[in-house]
Amino acid sequence: MARSDRVIPPARVWRPLPSRVPFMLADFVALRPCLYHVTARSNVEEIGCRRVIDSVAAIAEAAGVEHLIRTPRRQSHTVTLGGRSVVVRDQQPLYERNIAFEGGWTMADLLEALAERVFFWPGTRQGPIDYGERHFERYQREGAAMLRIDTASLFEAAGDAQPQFCRFNSGSPRCSGGRHSPRGPGTFVAADEADFCPSQVVEVTFRRRAILPPHGVEWRDADPISPWQPL
Repeated sequence: MARSDRVIPPARVWRPLPSRVPFMLADFVALRPCLYHVTARSNVEEIGCRRVIDSVAAIAEAAGVEHLIRTPRRQSHTVTLGGRSVVVRDQQPLYERNIAFEGGWTMADLLEALAERVFFWPGTRQGPIDYGERHFERYQREGAAMLRIDTASLFEAAGDAQPQFCRFNSGSPRCSGGRHSPRGPGTFVAADEADFCPSQVVEVTFRRRAILPPHGVEWRDADPISPWQPL
């Protein structure tokens, strides 16, 4: 074939990937059938009686210690609320120098967003993802306890209070290769707003409080051989 007769294939058209990859809650439940919550051992009885986990903001407002909402907690605090004591965990891994703020957020905005939420680590019956395991290990020496909840039951108990998801350990930003961890209005999103898939979810959160289902909730304490038992 003469050089001038060579057929030139059409130029390849590159199309951008979609900016959003929303997922269905059913897809997440199938992949992560259990959710895990770490709390102080002393909080377990009250959580079991009320079947509610309150956010730090809800606890602080009720106890009149609102300063815990928008200032970093460098140590755990014991708050007196209605004649009972509630332990609020520290935020030692939270360093502003590792954060790239977005959408006009400041450190105080991030602290408030964290305080407004109840956090769960996704996982299976065998245990939470690595982030959750490390978090539990960090607080074991302080008498931590872990709750294991059936994901579908928790979502059903929430009613209209839909979960929001995060692809980071939001309270432990890291700086890697000179790149800071982004934090801003898009840090916590609903499933239909996500730009990540269920396997990339690191945290499941509920604003203000999480209502626990009447069944499908277990707990164990920090002892590695401690058995799971109904809450």
